[in-house]
Amino acid sequence: PEVVKKNIDAIDMALDNLHRIDLPAEWGQPRAGEVRRPLRERDANVPSVVAEVLDPVQLREGGFLPVSKFSPGGVVELGMTQWAKRGVAPKIPVVDMDKCTQCNKCAS
Repeated sequence: PEVVKKNIDAIDMALDNLHRIDLPAEWGQPRAGEVRRPLRERDANVPSVVAEVLDPVQLREGGFLPVSKFSPGGVVELGMTQWAKRGVAPKIPVVDMDKCTQCNKCAS
């Protein structure tokens, strides 16, 4: 159908117009005043997997963890979500539906 052809044409046009954007190297480092830290303070009785695996993963540093830190098969122990809670958002978006463009920023 014509709709499918238009979708395929749109994909082709998008692919034809892709280009690489080089970002400054300093963007990979924290800005002045920003500190990499666990999402919350931990007391001494947390399981080692929390400090060694879950906290780095939540800080988006999981790619630097060795495979040996993970359980065989990628299984996570039951009850680990109690340590993964992130707290309340510092800002709650207010949506004006008359101006909404459905960008999904308020849901992320």
